[in-house]
Amino acid sequence: MRARISSTVIVATIFVGALAFSLSAFAAKGDFPEAAKSAYVDRCGASMNSQGLPLDKARGYCRCVIDAQEIEFGRREYDAMMKAQPNPRGSDIERRLYVVLEGCKKWLSS
Repeated sequence: MRARISSTVIVATIFVGALAFSLSAFAAKGDFPEAAKSAYVDRCGASMNSQGLPLDKARGYCRCVIDAQEIEFGRREYDAMMKAQPNPRGSDIERRLYVVLEGCKKWLSS
């Protein structure tokens, strides 16, 4: 189960990258377009569900991630966040991204 959770976090992080173009123009704190956020949740949730996570948990996790990234990074740091990898010992951006993903892990537990 531990391996599945780790790969799930990676998949969710990758899906955020897929929305870089659609969100980058609107990425002020609290200003991600709802349509782009919903599309992210749909794609991310479906991918995680295909890996065995129940759809309600997958969608909850994905919504948590996109909402937290919107609040934590906003437009000023959006591009840097998109280049970062979650790392508790990394740069400031990497540590903050790690905290965002860790904060949403509650959706992954049984």
